[in-house]
Amino acid sequence: SCGFDPSGHKAVSGSSDHRVRLWNLFDVDQQGVKSLNVYCIAIFEAHEACVAGAVMGRGYAVTAGYDRMLALFDAEVESRNIAVTVKGKKQLAKKNFITAKNEANGPIWTSGPKNQTGFHASRILAMGASSNAKQVVTASADNRLKMWDVDTGVCVKTFEGCKAWVSSVAICGEISGADW
Repeated sequence: SCGFDPSGHKAVSGSSDHRVRLWNLFDVDQQGVKSLNVYCIAIFEAHEACVAGAVMGRGYAVTAGYDRMLALFDAEVESRNIAVTVKGKKQLAKKNFITAKNEANGPIWTSGPKNQTGFHASRILAMGASSNAKQVVTASADNRLKMWDVDTGVCVKTFEGCKAWVSSVAICGEISGADW
């Protein structure tokens, strides 16, 4: 899965190796001219299984995986050094590797079976984001969709009624509290 930041200059991807990668796509010179320059900025390790969904907002990335977990990462990376791998909340990265929004330089928050009720009963297969990326919706093998608030990591609504796995999701526009 892959998601793009609103500027189109960065992307985030998730893979079956349980890792999340943040990519630079374009550089902009002093005259404002964009040039294609793709390289990996950072590698995050917060998931314990395949990362099935990845979306971006301004300055952050949200990922979801087969481990039934969501994770929010700071995507304001200052360095091109990929030798450091961020290991969840347990290991510190180099100070210039990623802008810290929490002490461990790992996920800003995680939501999943270990730390919150409202999580999926089975693996997350897909994820979509609202146009302002303040809400994400996850699709799961538990036959449910769940809507999450990105600022808090809290599940705000569960959609039930599907008779089989929900394998894809898309959101059109913004979602306000009244729409929940």
